[in-house]
Amino acid sequence: MKLLFKLLLILLSLALIALLGFGIYYFAVTASAHLDGSTLHLAQNSLSLYDTDGNLLVECSFRGENGVKTADLQPHTIDAFVCAEDREFFTHKGLNYKRMAKAAWRNLTALSFKEGASTISQQLIKNTQLTPEKTLNRKLKEIKLTKMLEKRYTKDEILEMYLNTIYFGHSAFGLESAARFYFDCSAEELSLAQSAILAGMIKSPNNYSPFKNSENCVKRRDFILKVMESEGYITTEDRLLAQQEVLPTAPHEADGFAKSYYHNVFSEVEDIVGADVYGGLKIYTYLDCGLQKELEKQAENCPTDKSFCVIDNATCGVKAFYSTIGNA
Repeated sequence: MKLLFKLLLILLSLALIALLGFGIYYFAVTASAHLDGSTLHLAQNSLSLYDTDGNLLVECSFRGENGVKTADLQPHTIDAFVCAEDREFFTHKGLNYKRMAKAAWRNLTALSFKEGASTISQQLIKNTQLTPEKTLNRKLKEIKLTKMLEKRYTKDEILEMYLNTIYFGHSAFGLESAARFYFDCSAEELSLAQSAILAGMIKSPNNYSPFKNSENCVKRRDFILKVMESEGYITTEDRLLAQQEVLPTAPHEADGFAKSYYHNVFSEVEDIVGADVYGGLKIYTYLDCGLQKELEKQAENCPTDKSFCVIDNATCGVKAFYSTIGNA
């Protein structure tokens, strides 16, 4: 018994030392982490695109004057995002410790940071306050800043800021921009099915875009609807009616210079960084504006669906691109 007691005492001492060491490490890493309220409301022109000569091509808006107010949204729109991303959003204090423990164990056994357990509050912090690197130090800062966020803002304020800064693919930032791009309506007018589609896309805009992967989009939409039903937000009849709604087939946007080129740039960015497309990005391309204008001019004389591409053999960079096939 004495030997067992000593062994338990040693193990307890080691655990306390490890806990103390981690506490010291946590405070050292997060000492400089401060919540910047100004970046929670990302201003317009948060993402910039440049041509081959370094000239600014386009600046994408995250919020600006096109931000939504949660009070103006349909209840099913809010419910869809909560069910898709953070079912306990309105009850936790920023962190879901149970999900974090499961994710930590899976990452430890896989020796990687493949799985996350981020709440909506954590995602807002990650997208507006931190860099996209996947490291322990960044995660610890995220935890501290999330706690500060929850103390300073209400749940409705956090959700509103989240919806106005999240990325929905195809260079659409914020719920209002996404609603107009995908469905040609305001965020306030989104149907149940449309809300489920947009909420489902956050996980991976490229994989669940109705314009790129309609089959995946339908499966993801139906999954979100089933979660909403199981959580008591909608009835079975509501779900079945929403599942019958037809997907959009083409984006609703005005034609513009190098639109095809821009869409492919953003698609490639998403392939590189996944769904975590952050504000403040500066993207430098090989686009030659002169060639692009000439390419689009020549393409106007072609009556059929077409794709044109000009590639620099020296760099393998795409100098110009235009397509009417699909939604490129």
